[in-house]
Amino acid sequence: MMLVRSPMVLCLVACLAGPLSAQVGHDPSRSPYRDITRTKFLTITAGSFGGGGGRIGTAPHDGTLFGGRLDFLAATTVGLSLEFSRGTMERLVVNPRDAPATRVSGPVDQRLTLIGTSLQLNLTGGKTWHKLAPYVGAGLGLAFASDTPEDISGFELGTRIYLKPHAGVRVFLGQKVYLRLQAAVLFYRVTYPGAFAIEPPLNPGTPDSPNAVFPNGQLKEWIGNGVLSVGLGTTFNWPF
Repeated sequence: MMLVRSPMVLCLVACLAGPLSAQVGHDPSRSPYRDITRTKFLTITAGSFGGGGGRIGTAPHDGTLFGGRLDFLAATTVGLSLEFSRGTMERLVVNPRDAPATRVSGPVDQRLTLIGTSLQLNLTGGKTWHKLAPYVGAGLGLAFASDTPEDISGFELGTRIYLKPHAGVRVFLGQKVYLRLQAAVLFYRVTYPGAFAIEPPLNPGTPDSPNAVFPNGQLKEWIGNGVLSVGLGTTFNWPF
């Protein structure tokens, strides 16, 4: 009886082996996913810095930023980056002592420097999908304004802490070279001089029609600037 059953069992196993093997896994060469084999990324970036410069346009806006970015652990789900960028922006100058019709001048140029770090969530983990590696993240840093134009009001951006939520994608041209496209919003808080809440001495308004820059006395404001950037980068493992 055993001699009869053994060939039957072997025949059944042989018949089932084909379909089962076809269901387990797939051809790696046809997979849309590819491993990112390197852990560090260096990107040279250029970006457009937008926004309106706040309620009266005295904060830096409308300019171009150039810089660089170094990513660590970028081949895992969560990455860390260090960023630096600098550029020339525009801003308006407001003289709170003048009448509303003549108090605004400019725009004038002002240098802006950004130094920060960010955490990045890689949506495809340590892989690319059809050569794409999308991500979202949040950054924290310092914004420095320099070459401040003469401003009788005393307004100056100085040094500000900024927050920067962002989203983007890396487009891999190969294992070592990629393009980076990113959209971000940079938020920081400014404080305006007390003169902005006072009626101009030579052109005072009335309670119903005040001439102060900010007649409600609110001298602090959160400003958001949109930043669109593109970068060209390379990957490496050295030196750690």
